[in-house]
Amino acid sequence: MKGRTVLVTGATQGIGLAIAIRAAREGDESIVVVGRDPGKAPAAVEAVESAGAPCAFVEADLEDAHAPDRVFD
Repeated sequence: MKGRTVLVTGATQGIGLAIAIRAAREGDESIVVVGRDPGKAPAAVEAVESAGAPCAFVEADLEDAHAPDRVFD
Protein backbone atom coordinates (compact mmCIF):
# COMPACT_ATOMS: atom_id res chain seq x y z
CA MET A 1 0.00 0.00 0.00
CA LYS A 2 2.87 2.38 -0.60
CA GLY A 3 1.98 6.04 -0.84
CA ARG A 4 -1.44 5.75 0.76
CA THR A 5 -2.97 6.96 3.98
CA VAL A 6 -3.69 3.97 6.20
CA LEU A 7 -6.29 3.90 8.98
CA VAL A 8 -5.74 1.17 11.57
CA THR A 9 -8.23 0.46 14.34
CA GLY A 10 -7.10 -0.86 17.69
CA ALA A 11 -3.70 0.57 16.88
CA THR A 12 -2.54 1.80 20.28
CA GLN A 13 -1.26 -1.66 21.19
CA GLY A 14 -0.81 -5.25 20.07
CA ILE A 15 -1.57 -6.40 16.56
CA GLY A 16 -3.09 -3.07 15.51
CA LEU A 17 0.04 -1.19 16.51
CA ALA A 18 2.23 -3.76 14.75
CA ILE A 19 0.20 -3.28 11.55
CA ALA A 20 0.53 0.51 11.78
CA ILE A 21 4.30 0.26 12.30
CA ARG A 22 4.69 -2.13 9.40
CA ALA A 23 2.69 0.16 7.11
CA ALA A 24 5.00 3.03 8.07
CA ARG A 25 8.10 0.93 7.39
CA GLU A 26 6.76 -0.16 4.02
CA GLY A 27 6.41 3.39 2.78
CA ASP A 28 2.84 4.44 3.34
CA GLU A 29 2.43 8.20 3.26
CA SER A 30 0.62 8.65 6.58
CA ILE A 31 -0.95 6.54 9.27
CA VAL A 32 -4.08 7.22 11.32
CA VAL A 33 -4.30 5.15 14.48
CA VAL A 34 -7.73 4.72 16.05
CA GLY A 35 -8.11 3.64 19.66
CA ARG A 36 -10.20 3.96 22.80
CA ASP A 37 -7.44 4.99 25.20
CA PRO A 38 -5.94 8.44 24.60
CA GLY A 39 -3.38 7.69 27.30
CA LYS A 40 -1.76 5.14 24.97
CA ALA A 41 -1.81 7.47 21.97
CA PRO A 42 1.51 9.30 22.47
CA ALA A 43 3.55 6.08 22.59
CA ALA A 44 1.71 4.63 19.58
CA VAL A 45 2.15 7.79 17.51
CA GLU A 46 5.84 7.96 18.43
CA ALA A 47 6.37 4.30 17.47
CA VAL A 48 4.73 4.77 14.09
CA GLU A 49 6.56 8.01 13.35
CA SER A 50 9.86 6.38 14.34
CA ALA A 51 9.09 3.72 11.74
CA GLY A 52 8.97 6.37 9.04
CA ALA A 53 5.53 7.90 8.52
CA PRO A 54 3.61 10.83 9.95
CA CYS A 55 0.92 9.64 12.31
CA ALA A 56 -2.29 10.99 13.83
CA PHE A 57 -4.45 9.56 16.61
CA VAL A 58 -8.24 9.51 16.63
CA GLU A 59 -10.03 8.52 19.83
CA ALA A 60 -13.00 6.28 19.10
CA ASP A 61 -14.71 3.21 20.51
CA LEU A 62 -15.98 1.40 17.45
CA GLU A 63 -18.56 -0.45 19.54
CA ASP A 64 -20.41 2.90 19.48
CA ALA A 65 -22.56 3.07 16.35
CA HIS A 66 -21.71 6.77 15.87
CA ALA A 67 -17.94 6.34 16.22
CA PRO A 68 -17.24 5.85 12.49
CA ASP A 69 -18.83 9.23 11.80
CA ARG A 70 -16.39 10.87 14.24
CA VAL A 71 -13.42 8.98 12.79
CA PHE A 72 -14.11 10.26 9.29
CA ASP A 73 -15.01 13.83 10.27
